[in-house]
Amino acid sequence: MAQSTLRDLALAYENISEEVMSHLTKKSGILQTAEVKKATHNTLHKYKKVTALPTFSVREIGGSITPQAVNKEIYQSDLKIVTARQEEDKAFCDNYPGGPEAYFSDNFLSFIEAWGQKAATMIIYGTNSTFGEVQGVHGLHQIANANSKVIHETGTSALTTTIFCVKWDPLSISLLYNAELAAAGDFLKTTILHDGRPVMSTTNVTTRAAQPVYEVLYESYLGLFSASAYDVAKYDRIEDATGDEPTSDNMDILGDHVKAEAGNSYYYCNRTARRLLWRLKNTKMATAPATKDYNNVLETWNGIPLVLDENILDTESTALD
Repeated sequence: MAQSTLRDLALAYENISEEVMSHLTKKSGILQTAEVKKATHNTLHKYKKVTALPTFSVREIGGSITPQAVNKEIYQSDLKIVTARQEEDKAFCDNYPGGPEAYFSDNFLSFIEAWGQKAATMIIYGTNSTFGEVQGVHGLHQIANANSKVIHETGTSALTTTIFCVKWDPLSISLLYNAELAAAGDFLKTTILHDGRPVMSTTNVTTRAAQPVYEVLYESYLGLFSASAYDVAKYDRIEDATGDEPTSDNMDILGDHVKAEAGNSYYYCNRTARRLLWRLKNTKMATAPATKDYNNVLETWNGIPLVLDENILDTESTALD
C-alpha cells in the first residue's frame, strides 16, 4: 500500500485545494513526509510489541525440542484533540460581504495553517513543558531519549537546535488519526456553536462588560506511536558557533542509530542546522577556473533526504535532555 501522509489525508477528506494545503505544510517537512495510519479504536491505538524472539535449537535424529512461543505485550497510545475556538464580533460579521458564513469561510485558511504548526510542534517536542504541550503525545525528543538514541554537541543551552533522523514504518512508528471522523469528512471538524446565533462574551470580568460574538469550534484528533528502539534518533545542542557545529561522523552515527534506509527514512532540521550542514559541504568542495556555478546545497545525506521543518527551534535548551 502506498504511503499516506497527513497532507494526503487532509486533501482526501476535507476537499482542500492544493493552494490551501500549501499553507498547512509549507513550513513542516514532517507533516509532508511522515507515515500516517488509522488508530485501531478511533481515539486510541492498541498494538503489540515483540519483547523476545523464539529460540531455535539443533537436534539429532530421534532427539527432542522444547516448545517455543513469541513473547508479546500490548501497548496503547491515546490520540489527543488539537482544538481552537474562533470568536468574532457580531457587528463585523453581519456587515461582511456574504455575512457570518462568508467571513468564517474566508478566514478558515488561517486556522488550517495554525493547526499545522501546532501539530508539528507537538510531534517534535511532545509533552515537554517548556517547548511542547504537557497534555500532548510523546514526541520525537522523548522517543529518542527513551531509547538512548541521542548525540550531543556542546552548544549553549537556550541557543541550540536539533537534527532528527526518523525511520517511518506503519508497523513501528507513524502518526495516528481518527478514521471515523475522517470518513465523515471531518479530518478537521468544524462546529458552528449555538446554532449560529450570537452570544455574549465577557471582555472584562470586573465590570461584566460583554461583546456579542459568533463562535466556531475546530477539532482534530492526532496521535503518534513508536514501537521500536530504532524509530527516532536526535543530534542536539547544535549551535552556529565554532566547535558546536554538526560533524560528518556524527551525522553518520545519527543515521545508524535508526538503521536508516533510503525510501522510508528522513533527516529533519531547521534552516540554521541545514545551513551548517551546507557549510560542512562547503569546506569539502573544490572549484576550478572552468567552474561556472557555485552550489553548496545538500539535499541528501548518504541517500537519506534532508528535510526542512521550521517548527524545530533555534532556542532549545537542556530541558529537552
